[in-house]
Amino acid sequence: MMAGAVELGYLEKSGVAKDQLVIVPDQDAAINALQAGRADAMTMTGPALQSRLDAANDANLERVSDFVQPVIDGKDVRGYGASAFRMDDQAFREAFNAELEKMKASGELLDILKTFGFTEAELPGDITAEVLCKA
Repeated sequence: MMAGAVELGYLEKSGVAKDQLVIVPDQDAAINALQAGRADAMTMTGPALQSRLDAANDANLERVSDFVQPVIDGKDVRGYGASAFRMDDQAFREAFNAELEKMKASGELLDILKTFGFTEAELPGDITAEVLCKA
């Protein structure tokens, strides 16, 4: 587990004892801990994990493909990326969102994101910022 990673709190709230956690400074150190047998598993965002597995090129390591996001204190803790706009840039935000919707509908967005390790599983589906802000 990387020091400071959000997943650390998720694991603790899920009942994983602190003495079961191996804290490392960065993603590569997490891979090294797995390879050296100091850790049994690691967790991070899907694209980050895939990039580290690809770089390691180690047949002894595998990604869990059917991972289910945890529920902590009754709430789904799935994270979402976002774009930020100044409050005065409402027209720009609306134009951005319109183009983003076109890219999602055509599949272009997923094609672009795949180059960074994302899969369809990491896409937000129909969730919106408005829904997330009310949660």
